[in-house]
Amino acid sequence: MTVWKTDRTWTYEHFPPSEAAENFPGVERLVKLWQSKRTVGNPAWSDFSLMDFDGFWGWLVVHDSVPGSPLCFDVRLFGTRIAEICNYDLSGQRICADDRPTSPDYVTITATDLEYYRFLLDEDRIGCGFGPFKRELGDLHTYSAIQLPLSRSGLINDQILVIAQIVD
Repeated sequence: MTVWKTDRTWTYEHFPPSEAAENFPGVERLVKLWQSKRTVGNPAWSDFSLMDFDGFWGWLVVHDSVPGSPLCFDVRLFGTRIAEICNYDLSGQRICADDRPTSPDYVTITATDLEYYRFLLDEDRIGCGFGPFKRELGDLHTYSAIQLPLSRSGLINDQILVIAQIVD
């Protein structure tokens, strides 16, 4: 594990694709699945079945990078549980670093998040970002998101699969 950046209360880490799945508590099964689908390059989103993500459906986000705009992504999927927490749904929308805030916040995809996604795609790394999350009743928890690079062609990483979770 290597820290890419710490931004106030938010930490961005990265790992080699071969990192032991056990180092990703709560999502080990999904990291192992992703690793099993890696051949010459990373799998594409289309290489998975929705049933592969049973128990995580509402916690998934898929970003497609926009050709020619390295810090822009089209949001293919924005999970319902994440939409509830954030109080918005980005499915089908384009997000670009120029239009995003820079301060870390678990309910906002920031310019820093998009720069991090680009780093993970370019360097072929597994990501893990985490920071504080406060529920309605005031209990402090951790919001954690694992990022797995995907490749539609098998040659160039151009999608990011995000698996989020609230750690009690």
